[in-house]
Amino acid sequence: MENKKVLLSYLLVVLAGCLYANVVFGVKILANMGMSVSELLILPNIIIVFLLWPFILKKYDTFFLIPKSFIYLFCITSVFTQIGQYVPLFLGLSVSLVELLIYTQPLWTIIFSIAFFKNKLKKQDVLICFLVIMGLIILINPFDDMKFSVSGIVLALLAGIGLSSFVLFNTYASKKGVSSLVFVFFSNVFLSIPFLFSYPFINKVFYSKNFMRFELDFPIQTWVVLFVYSISCYILAPVLFFFGSKHIPVVHSGLLLLLEPVVAVILDIIFLHFNLTWNIMIGGTLIILANVYIVLSGVLNRKKVRLYREGICYGCSKK
Repeated sequence: MENKKVLLSYLLVVLAGCLYANVVFGVKILANMGMSVSELLILPNIIIVFLLWPFILKKYDTFFLIPKSFIYLFCITSVFTQIGQYVPLFLGLSVSLVELLIYTQPLWTIIFSIAFFKNKLKKQDVLICFLVIMGLIILINPFDDMKFSVSGIVLALLAGIGLSSFVLFNTYASKKGVSSLVFVFFSNVFLSIPFLFSYPFINKVFYSKNFMRFELDFPIQTWVVLFVYSISCYILAPVLFFFGSKHIPVVHSGLLLLLEPVVAVILDIIFLHFNLTWNIMIGGTLIILANVYIVLSGVLNRKKVRLYREGICYGCSKK
């Protein structure tokens, strides 16, 4: 029974990683339908805040089971995540390099889980992390169109750190008894803060129609796609991740999220007619195989621990 619970937890995180791939893919679709960058950055979070508000009124206080210092830190890192995902592109950094720096998330997750949560790191986790990062480098191929910007690199790395903090805070909150919908609600509040407050200033200084335009008179089909996009990426994905990460190692949660770029590329190939290249096949295969290993090793390791406790498996280690 316990093995099924662990396997289900891993599968929930895998499914969350697949749904998160729709963030980039959905942005491309909605941009093609005429939405500006500002509309795409602000509206999904606002939609989710209003949708969830009636459901969290009676349990919003569970979020404050988390120490205030952690909440402040989570808010700050959420701001870094939002800024670091987009601003580096306007500072001259190439898209592929931004993606690579953001997806250094597992490295930061490992470092922070050891430093702050005293988690013990296993050798196979280091190896799998290395294979996933190598697969990511091959998949994205950042050296094909290399453009540098020191400030852009720093911001993109901060986004990777922010994404790592989301993984860690998510796991911490789930184990503290925070409601999943409450956590998602406050996450979206924090994610919307930098753009809501900075929009008037940026609009005056850096106005561009495709970037800064903010209107609500979209065709009905655009609103439908926007709602589906918002609910799948900003409610379903984080809720699945919230429940799944509760019962598996935080490092595994972070690594499994790197399925996101693989699924995003597959969606681009199927629906946007991108070319399937050798680096996509090799890099994607490495990441998928690494994630299969993570799931199987996690389930089998939990089984060994259970058998050890029951006195059945005499050759099993607690670790």
